Amino acid sequence: MKSNTRTGGNLFNIINGTVLILLCVSIVIPFYFVFTGTLVTEKEYFNSNGFVLWPKDITFDAYRMFFRDTFGVLNGYIISILRVVIGTSLNILFTSCLAYVLSKKWLPGRNAIMTMVFITMNFGGGLIPSFVLNKTLGLYNTFFVMVIPGLIGSFFMVILRNFFSQVPLELEESARMDGAGELTIMFRVIMPLSLASIATISLFYAVGHWNAWFDASIYLIDNKLYPLQLILRKIVVRSDFTVENPQLAGVSAFAELLKKPSSYAVKNTAIFFTTLPILCVYPFAQKYFVKGVLTGSIKG
Repeated sequence: MKSNTRTGGNLFNIINGTVLILLCVSIVIPFYFVFTGTLVTEKEYFNSNGFVLWPKDITFDAYRMFFRDTFGVLNGYIISILRVVIGTSLNILFTSCLAYVLSKKWLPGRNAIMTMVFITMNFGGGLIPSFVLNKTLGLYNTFFVMVIPGLIGSFFMVILRNFFSQVPLELEESARMDGAGELTIMFRVIMPLSLASIATISLFYAVGHWNAWFDASIYLIDNKLYPLQLILRKIVVRSDFTVENPQLAGVSAFAELLKKPSSYAVKNTAIFFTTLPILCVYPFAQKYFVKGVLTGSIKG
């Protein structure tokens, strides 16, 4: 009996390990090809029909072009970092405030407000009304048009509200007996006990800000306000780099052109450096995911 149990356990471990290894390989392979794609010359990319397992003639010209800020990437990095820091901070502040208020069962009109919140989770006003509203508010072509319209995420607010509602009322009553007001209770009692959910939601907000580009493409016309992802999109969808970049515009001979970094290499370099910050953050924040989301989803 024990022998059969051991055999079954070993077989399960082998199958489980094999599946996990294959899954890891399937995740790593795309990153590998993106990295090797940054080292390819135009000639090798042309001769290999776009498939290069490992480049024979390695070139770092795409990196040099990238770090010379040919495409305004440095400014895009600054805008994206500011958007993540300012946007996420404001998101957490306003989401926490609304979640704290709606976690109180004595709040008049609580159900009506929650109904409106749920409606916004399923229906939107549309692009044209949003554009008119943001332009009327004076947000058009400003940095804060990427921050203010999405201050509160309905789904994240519901998670925080559920978490806040689980905090024992005795803690709040004890704080009130000591003379604490609602803001003091919220910031010094409730939120410190909710750091797991807040950290998880902060990461989701931050990733959303970092990856966002559509709102910037609609509401911004000043290139200096473009976030990194919008610049990346322009690089990826651009088919001819010689038109807008002086580094390539002066090349006339086809033989010389083939020595230059391919547009494929430049695109992959942009993708590599725009995803790298998020890849570095995720391993340190992953432990908060399950704990924060599940804890805030237990009680409605």
